[in-house]
Amino acid sequence: MAKGKKKRGGMSTGRKWLRRAVSWGGKGVAAFIFLEPVVSAVKASQDPAVIADTVRYQYTGLRSDGSLDQGQAIKSVTRAVVAIALAWGAGQVARRF
Repeated sequence: MAKGKKKRGGMSTGRKWLRRAVSWGGKGVAAFIFLEPVVSAVKASQDPAVIADTVRYQYTGLRSDGSLDQGQAIKSVTRAVVAIALAWGAGQVARRF
C-alpha cells in the first residue's frame, strides 16, 4: 500500500504577518520616496498649472521655458532607481523570514 502524504505544518501566524509588514512597509516607503515631488508640489501651491509645472520639473528636469536642468534630471532618475531598489530589497528581506 502506498504511504499517505505527510502533512507538514504551515507558517506561523506571527511570522506570516512579520513578512507582510516588512514587504508592505518597504513598498510603502518606496512609494513615498517616488511620489514625494507630487506631495510637495500640492502642499506648495493650489493652482493646478503651477502643480503640473513643478511636478514636470521634479520628475524630468524640464523647466517651463523648455530648457533642461541636468542635475534635476539625474536626481529624478536616482530617486526612481532608489525607490525600485528599496521595494525589491524589502521583498527579498521578507522572503528570508
